[in-house]
Amino acid sequence: MAAQNGSGIVGAAPDARFLSAAVFQPTSAGVQFVGSFDAARAVVWSVDAGAKVINLSWGSFGYDPLLKAATDYALSRGVTVVAAAGNTGRRERQQPAMYPGVLASVAGDLVGNRASFSSSGYDPTPITPGLDLLLARSGWGGQDGGGYALYSGTSFSTPLLAGGAASLLTDWHALLGLAVICAVIGIGNLYIGAFVYK
Repeated sequence: MAAQNGSGIVGAAPDARFLSAAVFQPTSAGVQFVGSFDAARAVVWSVDAGAKVINLSWGSFGYDPLLKAATDYALSRGVTVVAAAGNTGRRERQQPAMYPGVLASVAGDLVGNRASFSSSGYDPTPITPGLDLLLARSGWGGQDGGGYALYSGTSFSTPLLAGGAASLLTDWHALLGLAVICAVIGIGNLYIGAFVYK
């Protein structure tokens, strides 16, 4: 959701206001998840701070009632929650993408084919570009910070889908979370900008 300021990469919703609630912390080997308590707290904080779309570019196996309660809290307040489906290549979803009402991001190429590594589900799900995306380097995990690199995964397709949802809200302020999900899924096999919905 990077701003359109003539520098770097422009995000999918450059006019959106951005809130940051970190659920990973940098380590010398990469990044480490802070745990479900802090992740749930970040979701609740985001809702209470006025977020209309929440991007969860991560997932884990199992079921966590605390994280489920946090996403239910967001959904009950009309917030669109978007989460990474996972990178197992199977028909399964990790949490929080598996929770009812959460919009799962399935990674694909620019013409709408699901990437072989991307998890998917049995219900209609948008396929969002997540293969060889040019992104700014994070500087975590031994990478040199600065510059750009190609990344693939549902963690990288999820912000594009969340940005698409934010753009819908920017254009149609009256939409609530469920209406955004219906608008995204209901489009069918239509190619819109960088998003392909199947």
